[in-house]
Amino acid sequence: MSASTLFGVLNLSENLKSKISNLQWVAIVAIIVALVMIGVRTEARQPNKIPRIGFITATGNSMAPGPQVEAFRQGLKDLGYIAGNNCVVEYRFELYGGGHGALVAELLQLRVDVLVVGSLPAIRAAKEATKRIPVVIVTVQGSRCLRVCR
Repeated sequence: MSASTLFGVLNLSENLKSKISNLQWVAIVAIIVALVMIGVRTEARQPNKIPRIGFITATGNSMAPGPQVEAFRQGLKDLGYIAGNNCVVEYRFELYGGGHGALVAELLQLRVDVLVVGSLPAIRAAKEATKRIPVVIVTVQGSRCLRVCR
């Protein structure tokens, strides 16, 4: 073989290797882009979770919520939450004579993310009903409440 033919075969071989290498890089880049796009698309499909809060109060009723509810709403607003906009608050008003367990059970069926309770009977009912959902206790009953919470 002549030298020019030998170099031509070697040159052709190097070009082929280069093209294969380039194709491998193109394939790798295409796979990376596809994975990124799948991730972005999956992330875009997930709806923002709106927090659902269960609130049991002993004061007021659905027509006149009372000062506890108004203070709670103001506290949410101060933190940037507006009921019905970027959070859902399920209010339940206690009746004298019991029914606390039923109120807590109803809120748990609604799949609330957190329970806010204030009276001792509601605290007891929440403590007995769930270990999975956080319970926020809002009360001025001090040491009596501490005994229940243990």
